Amino acid sequence: MDSITGRVKEIISSRLQAIVKEIKHLTSVPNDAERLRAEIDHVKGIVDHINRGLNWKGRQPLAVVRHWVTTQEQIVKSAEKVFLQYEENKHRRLCCCCPHCLLVIRSSRKIRNALAEIDDVLKMKDSEFPKNGDLEEPPETPVQPMGKELVGAFVREKLSELETWVLEDDSVRVVGVYGMPGLGKTSLLKQINNNEKDRRLLLILDDARTSIDVSNLGISLSEDTIKVVVTSRDKEVCRSMRADKMIAMKHMSEEEGWELFCRGAFVAGEDQSTDREIESLARTIAKECKGHPLTIKTLARTMPQLHSSTRSEWEYILKEIKAIDPQFYRIDEEILREVFAPLKHSYDALETDELRLCFLYLAAYREDEEVDADQLIQLWLVEGLVRTRFEGRYVFLKILADRCLIDIEVKEENGLDIWKLKIHDLLRGMAIRVAEIDHNSSFRAGQSLTWFPSFARAISVRISVMHNRITCLPENFDCTKLVTLLLSWNTIEEVPEGFLEYLYMLTVLDLSNTPIKFLPKSIQYLNELLYLQLSNTQIRVLHDQTFKLSRVQFLDLSFSPIISIPSMIKKMKRLQILKLAHCYDLEFVSPDISQLSVLEELDMWKTLFAFSWEFETAEELKKASLQDVCKLYHLKRLRLTLKSPIKERTVGNLVELQELWLLWMPQVRQTHLPTDMRTMHNLERLHLFDCHIEGTPDLFSELKNLNYLKLKSSQLLITLSGLGLGRLSHLKEIEIVECLLLTELGEEFARKGCFPRLRKLKLWMLSSLDSLSSSVEEGALPMLHTLAIFHCMKVKVLPWGLDNLKSLEQIRGDKKWWNEISWEDEEMKNHLHPKYVEIVEIHDNCHV
Repeated sequence: MDSITGRVKEIISSRLQAIVKEIKHLTSVPNDAERLRAEIDHVKGIVDHINRGLNWKGRQPLAVVRHWVTTQEQIVKSAEKVFLQYEENKHRRLCCCCPHCLLVIRSSRKIRNALAEIDDVLKMKDSEFPKNGDLEEPPETPVQPMGKELVGAFVREKLSELETWVLEDDSVRVVGVYGMPGLGKTSLLKQINNNEKDRRLLLILDDARTSIDVSNLGISLSEDTIKVVVTSRDKEVCRSMRADKMIAMKHMSEEEGWELFCRGAFVAGEDQSTDREIESLARTIAKECKGHPLTIKTLARTMPQLHSSTRSEWEYILKEIKAIDPQFYRIDEEILREVFAPLKHSYDALETDELRLCFLYLAAYREDEEVDADQLIQLWLVEGLVRTRFEGRYVFLKILADRCLIDIEVKEENGLDIWKLKIHDLLRGMAIRVAEIDHNSSFRAGQSLTWFPSFARAISVRISVMHNRITCLPENFDCTKLVTLLLSWNTIEEVPEGFLEYLYMLTVLDLSNTPIKFLPKSIQYLNELLYLQLSNTQIRVLHDQTFKLSRVQFLDLSFSPIISIPSMIKKMKRLQILKLAHCYDLEFVSPDISQLSVLEELDMWKTLFAFSWEFETAEELKKASLQDVCKLYHLKRLRLTLKSPIKERTVGNLVELQELWLLWMPQVRQTHLPTDMRTMHNLERLHLFDCHIEGTPDLFSELKNLNYLKLKSSQLLITLSGLGLGRLSHLKEIEIVECLLLTELGEEFARKGCFPRLRKLKLWMLSSLDSLSSSVEEGALPMLHTLAIFHCMKVKVLPWGLDNLKSLEQIRGDKKWWNEISWEDEEMKNHLHPKYVEIVEIHDNCHV
């Protein structure tokens, strides 16, 4: 009997456990169903991402990818059917053992089975897909379209040069042609190849990616009959192949681009005068290609026929191009294949992920913007893409320029080469798409956005919406993977507390040139923040939470109404750059600024707060002094305003200083500079404003690395003689401005052996200067390139022998001064007059 009872209990227990298990499953059905819907969306998102990437690259998927896509398609369809069945049944009332209850139980089992199948599909993807992320078949080599006749004076000129070097000039063995894809390199080669000659004597290497040793092909360049022409996207390839001559391909002019566009868009002989408005729209469309030949030809072939189209069609096309920007090119497979694919290959060919990301960063800026190289490199540094500024400028930027991915323009300002970068719109469009697809980055600068965009997803890593009209930010923004956020040049007045709360990984935050008045206290959660850009905002006070960001390396408050830099600044122990220039309301700086032990740059140029050697009142003792600044031993760049003279044994500790700007307030009489300035052996650029030095003997003679000197408004200076400038072997530029008592430069400027590397001498508004020197010795100023004389009206005679300066290329000055010069030697006048360049007004850098 006991055994029977035990068995009954066991059966009942087993049944109860089964019932309990089913009840648990029933109660978890809503959560399981919700998870199923999320997993379905997740898999669809993966497929969509794969398809977008493949369409973008114009490639076919690998066999394993095609198999996986087919498999998941079947499983997702089945899972969607299960979910729909659950949705139909979930609102029906349940009761014990009723048919509806049984339906839900079956739905629960089906949902669990569907979740398991999706899990298997995801595991299959992880195990079978290539680990390097390449999901497409290798690309076919793109074929560049070839017209019957080359368009453009520049291309025809380069063809003529190429023909001369290949067919006539026996001293030329190797010719290199380089430029970004689509500029006509291959077209030049085809023209040469079609030329009547002995083709056995010419080796053509088209689109070389690396240097090729032609001796491995059995070719000896020592033979007079052999010529090699190589084209490449990389200037370095041509150089490494020891090209005797090189041709850099460039973009077409607007008229040349229009001529090429017409050839592709309009039927030969078609009357284009029927609708001038359509022609105007077509010209604007052609202009959008920014002179890129391949883009012009490919886009032209997609245009409607002129005789059968309407103005509204052309208006729509233009609107799409301007509004959608790079995405426009995705709507036409021909443009995608022929234009974007080769550009993408140039990007893929970059050697490292860091270099590729450095290039993509340029897409964060608006169209046609000149990007300051130093600003960009600072962003690279804080993201860890480069190790030093030198590497960023002279390695990474050089590589990108040589690969024709960027253009660099060098502008000289205050003794420095300022690098300005530009990227062609086509490359920018490609970079935007690559950044979006491969790096979860959303770059939408300069698109007239009025709201913070919905594309800023939770998985975004970098977001740039600079130069828009965004007025407010969302109250909550859950984007835990975000590293870089660029919001400058918008009309944002407030950053909500919840906006920053979950940005745990944020490294770069740029709110410059916005009217925000304060930062939210939630900024304290940005524990990874390294770069905080707040210049030209309306911030008057930074609360303590901001200074708790101990990892910040870069802080810029220039041109802001900030009133105080409190003692809490010492918490930013890793701060390397602190910019406070033109803070006209800044009243207080704590002495604890001296505890920023790794600070390399302090910029307090033209601030209300001025430094003094010592303070007399108890209230002033609470403020930072010049002595506190001079404890920052690792400073490399320093710009200060002073309200007292610098005394001896003050600045000698700043031995790493490379650039020094000092501005004395009007009432200060600094007649002699401290002799311990001579210990600044690393100093390269020195700017002294309103320093009333009478002349400190040999003051500059020991600054061996000084290459730039600017003296402005030194009202007691009579001569430059005796300062020791002539012996500085690295000095390249001297600029003297508004020194009203200066009557002479000194005979050093005319003697042989002095100023061996001086390239530029600029003299501005020197009302007492009556002559440069009596005569210039043979061999004096051997490298002088530019002599600028502006508003020095007493200088009526140029020194004899000035025309013998072999390196002199420019004499710059206003027209009235030049016309009043008295020439003692007509031959010298004839020699120098072609070198004169008229200056209409004073250069801006005189009023820094």
